[in-house]
Amino acid sequence: SYAGGMDTLSLSLGTQILDGVYVGVSANHWLHGYEGSTSTVIDGTQTVGNTQTSVKTIENETLRVDFSGINFNVGVLINLFEKLNIGAVYRSDLDLRAAYSATGFDSSSLEPEPDYFETSRSSDLHWPQTWGVGTAFRPIDQLTISMDYTRTNWDAAILYDFEAEDSEDQLIDVYFPTLN
Repeated sequence: SYAGGMDTLSLSLGTQILDGVYVGVSANHWLHGYEGSTSTVIDGTQTVGNTQTSVKTIENETLRVDFSGINFNVGVLINLFEKLNIGAVYRSDLDLRAAYSATGFDSSSLEPEPDYFETSRSSDLHWPQTWGVGTAFRPIDQLTISMDYTRTNWDAAILYDFEAEDSEDQLIDVYFPTLN
């Protein structure tokens, strides 16, 4: 199982520029990632000549992925009336560095010693820009009704230099969305 998540450390500033008009900016440092382990047991048979032998293979792997990158946000809030606000936000695109490290072993009942491995590499994930607009209406002090629309151009998301399992150690770029 895997656990973890991406976090942001942000520095933000907001101010009123006109009566009822507010702007804000933030710089975001993205960090952390996830870690987990898998263990797979495969029971099978192997035939050599006329002899069939039971084979048990155990594969253990611990994977850690850490992300890092910086992006920026800009937002505007306009108080149209005492009970009605509208707002807009722009989030810049983000190039995340993904650092992978994996350790583990494969062991077979036919081999006297397990095959240990340790590997590390990195790739880049391009996260596209996002923008959004929204409105909030407060008919009474105890109730706010809001609606937002957010747009992200996921066709612009790319995972660069990804090492796919079936790529025979060739690095490929993965474009999103991948529906196959």
